[in-house]
Amino acid sequence: MSDSLNNSNSIKKSLYSGYEEWKGWQDKELSEVPYATNHDYFSREMKRANISSGARILEIGFGNGEFMQWAKVNGYIVSGVEIREKLYHLAKERNFSVFLGQVTDDINGLANEFDALISFDMFEHLPKDVLIDYFRAMNRLLKHGGSVVLRFPNGQSPFGRYYQYSDLTHQNVLTGRLIEQIAGMTGFSLEGCYNAIRIYGKKRRFLKVLKYFL
Repeated sequence: MSDSLNNSNSIKKSLYSGYEEWKGWQDKELSEVPYATNHDYFSREMKRANISSGARILEIGFGNGEFMQWAKVNGYIVSGVEIREKLYHLAKERNFSVFLGQVTDDINGLANEFDALISFDMFEHLPKDVLIDYFRAMNRLLKHGGSVVLRFPNGQSPFGRYYQYSDLTHQNVLTGRLIEQIAGMTGFSLEGCYNAIRIYGKKRRFLKVLKYFL
């Protein structure tokens, strides 16, 4: 292994040290997911993507397992893949079907198995030279006519820059146009590119909407 690659891996390990705590994914919180706000958010995103209960889903980079918990409760057949060993073991303890590694690995020989692949706030962590490999791997895992739903900071919006540059582990800036380009290279077609659904409580809705548009 080259010195530059060793240095790169060392820097990456340092960046992710304590990441779960910084994100608020401590053990005591994991048993409480999904939270009410995210329960509504997941429901509406899956409805918009036309992914119905009973679909077989793989979440790429499942983090604290919040989406998997929601999907399991709501009748989806859900699995997850995660590179963070600590999060993998926590999910195993909670009886989720999970894999340790990356979606580009040979995941138990799975191919054409999933109706949908889901990933929230993960693809911005990938270097550009890895993105195409991920898209090709997703194509292998999906059934014919399956869907991919990705959430990432909108690099073509000034409002997306807050989220993009608020995390030192982000490796690239993504836009709808860039995703469309990669999709065309890897056998996908871009069906739509939208803002993430916003969930507002009953109180102070005007204030929240106003803040969103400022």
